Amino acid sequence: MDKSVLLKAVFAITLWLAFAMSARATTLSADFEIQLVTGVGFTPQTVALENTYTSAVPICTYNLPSVTSPPVVPRVANITATSFDLSIQSMPDTNPGVTGNVHCIIAEEGLHSLPDGRQFQAITATVSNVLGLEAGNFEETVDISASIATSFTNPIALGAVISSNDTRASTFHANDCDNRANEPFLSGLTDGICVGYHIGQLPDMEPPNQSYAAETVGVIVVDEGSGTTGTVVYEIARGPNTIDGVRTNGATYTVGGDFEIGVATQAAENGGQGGWAVLLGADPLQNNRLDLAIDEEIAAGDMSRGHIAEVVDYWVFRMLPAPELAASKSVEVFDPLGEGLFAVPGNDVLYEITLTNNGAGPVDNNSLFFVDRLPPELVFFNGDADGPGPGTGAVIFNGAGSGLSFNPASDLAFASGGLAPSTFADCTYTPVAGFDPLIRFVCFNPQGEMQAGPPAPSVTLTFRARLQ
Repeated sequence: MDKSVLLKAVFAITLWLAFAMSARATTLSADFEIQLVTGVGFTPQTVALENTYTSAVPICTYNLPSVTSPPVVPRVANITATSFDLSIQSMPDTNPGVTGNVHCIIAEEGLHSLPDGRQFQAITATVSNVLGLEAGNFEETVDISASIATSFTNPIALGAVISSNDTRASTFHANDCDNRANEPFLSGLTDGICVGYHIGQLPDMEPPNQSYAAETVGVIVVDEGSGTTGTVVYEIARGPNTIDGVRTNGATYTVGGDFEIGVATQAAENGGQGGWAVLLGADPLQNNRLDLAIDEEIAAGDMSRGHIAEVVDYWVFRMLPAPELAASKSVEVFDPLGEGLFAVPGNDVLYEITLTNNGAGPVDNNSLFFVDRLPPELVFFNGDADGPGPGTGAVIFNGAGSGLSFNPASDLAFASGGLAPSTFADCTYTPVAGFDPLIRFVCFNPQGEMQAGPPAPSVTLTFRARLQ
């Protein structure tokens, strides 16, 4: 009999992998996510959240495509547990007639930690006094210093207006509660943070005849530094006092990688006319650069969009390269004595599953789980798979250089019945010794982080079965 008869033993391998690689929306924890929202215009669009929140705090930064693009600010409205509305608007209430990209971070209100241990705190405050050159002159802010956790050592503040109670746009402002030109936490936690919202050079009536509605501002406080959580690398810093206006093409901060998503907040206000930080250019995060500018409204007669240099706080993110897994399976007759056996009922075969990572990134630590469905003409052998060979146990593992390990006592399991298990915990059948016809699924859960190449690393798992 031709050994090609073995091909009738059709198999299926199903892979479940725990990694998230979307650059558009990615969760870093159950309390924090990042989003790149494209095509945002004057008409609000609903942004679906990856997490479910009790009190979501979205902080968003506009990506100004070029210095000739009109000045706009992001507007947030209708925050729910699973979404918020996002638009862009010129100050005070103009449709800019363009669409653009908006970068956002979203956090659960309160003090939380990322999986790598970095703490962040999201805070909201209601602000009723509008600020600006002609309206309060940046003095009528709300002091939230007492709400900041004492565990921060070198904090920055990222903020935004997160309501749209007034039809007219406004933007975020923060300082150290001493001077509008002093950044929040200028001297660390011994210094404070006061927040508000401003309208640049637009005129407004002084209290008690305030003409703008009260708005909610959101702030995310986090220590400077860098880290990796899951498949996301991030960098947090307060940049130098070098980011100037759109008219002078802004300026660049040097960052430690080619990032994909970033939020930025102007820290304090040196110029006095009011401004806000924007990501600048078609690709503001490339070649270890963070391209920024300070933009201004142009509705009050000053069309220059020039601005004195400012300090900007930022948090940028990039995704690790993705793994790309491929599974294959080969079959050969088990013939340890070299008797020239064929693939006929009653003889055994050795099945070898090969799993290869052809991608540029590793697989998440301890996340790999896959299942092999046995065809009905095969009976799994729960014993020494290669008999007189060097291997021992029902499954022989070879993963040299892959980063994975395999312990049959804890990483091998079985299932009976007709439905494939979806998790390793679902593989609950206890096999008998020797040939067990009730085994229909073989479950594998190697441990460790499968590495990336080149060359492409691979693992093999071999077991024996009998044709019937």
